[in-house]
Amino acid sequence: MDSTNGRDAPTDTLGTVTVSDQPAGPCLWFGKHKGIPLPDVPTDYLLWALATVKLSSGIWAAAVAELASRGIQPPLRRESPSACWRGPCHRCGDRQVNYRWHEYRNGVRQVRASCARCGQQLGHAPRTSPYTDEADRHASETPTLDVLLLAEQEGVKIVSDGQQVHCEPWGKASEKLKDLVRQCGHQLAGLLGDTRGKGC
Repeated sequence: MDSTNGRDAPTDTLGTVTVSDQPAGPCLWFGKHKGIPLPDVPTDYLLWALATVKLSSGIWAAAVAELASRGIQPPLRRESPSACWRGPCHRCGDRQVNYRWHEYRNGVRQVRASCARCGQQLGHAPRTSPYTDEADRHASETPTLDVLLLAEQEGVKIVSDGQQVHCEPWGKASEKLKDLVRQCGHQLAGLLGDTRGKGC
C-alpha cells in the first residue's frame, strides 16, 4: 500500500496494473506512485519527477497541467532544436506540423502538435507565440455546439464521464470532429455530466 495516498493500485497476479482496472487519465509508470492518476500524486513528487525523470511529452504536459491546476509553477523544460513537436514527423517524414488546442480533463489547455499529413501526434509545443497563435487561428468560437452538431451528422456518439468526453466509435469520427473534441473536451463534459450507460 502507498502510505502517502492510502490506497493500492489495482494489480493482477504478476503485480502489474491490469488493463481493465487502469484508472482514467495519465499515470506515472515508475516509483512509489506507479499506476496512480496524476491528480492523486503529491505535488512534491510531481515536481521531483519533472526535474529528474526523462518523461514523454504527453506525461510531461499532463503533469504540468496538473500542477498548474493546483496553482504551482512547474519547472521549465529546456527546449531542443530537434524537439519532436517541431517536426518532421517520425512516422511519415513530413515537415508540416499542425498546432491545435488540447483541453485536459482538469480544464488546463496545451498546444497539441500533430503531423499535417498523417495526423501522428508529435507532442506538445510551448504555450507561447507562434504556437498559441496558430492554435487560436484554428479554434472554433463555439466548439461545444459544433461537436454536438457534427457528431450527429457523422452518426458518432459523444460519451462523457463528467470530466472528459470522447467519440464512440473514435475511428468513425472525422479529423475535424476529433479536433473539436480535443479543444473543448472538459468544458463539454461539464455541460453533459456523466452519460455513460445512459444509452443517449
